[in-house]
Amino acid sequence: MDRICSFIESFLITDASFIFLGGIHGVGKTTVCKSAFIPAGYRCVTASSLIQAYGVRSDRNKRVKNVADNQAALIKQLVFEKRHHNQLLLDGHYCLIDNKNKFEPIDIDVFRRINPSVFILLKGCPYEIVRRLRSRDEKSWNKTFVEQFQKIEEQHAQYISHELNIPLRIFLNED
Repeated sequence: MDRICSFIESFLITDASFIFLGGIHGVGKTTVCKSAFIPAGYRCVTASSLIQAYGVRSDRNKRVKNVADNQAALIKQLVFEKRHHNQLLLDGHYCLIDNKNKFEPIDIDVFRRINPSVFILLKGCPYEIVRRLRSRDEKSWNKTFVEQFQKIEEQHAQYISHELNIPLRIFLNED
């Protein structure tokens, strides 16, 4: 957590008014927001809360029926948040799980349209992520599935960062 706090302090000097914080389910994005970014003055919103506010829902297993509709709803709701907050952090994903339980990278155009100042990818120990998901959601996730999800999430984050020329910072959540 100390590395992330130091990283945030560097944002206060630079212009990082809109941050995209991604990572798989259960990696600790919301905890990092609460303990590091909110105290630094950022308004933290989850992609899922913005999507739900628009009326689109995923199922209990975090699967998304139509990823394109899901992301269109996010973009529309995000416009409102960006208008009303100078320092904004969007807690979301680089990839989602579709209704066939397959990993679906989010289209690069979505990231182009939301246009963050910087990307952050939060990674974690697969065993700890499985434990958190079981405790939080009462769902059993397979460690291998979590490892694959995290790997695809990182590959896609790197691709998006490179293609859009927006910096990517990767942090390991060791808490």
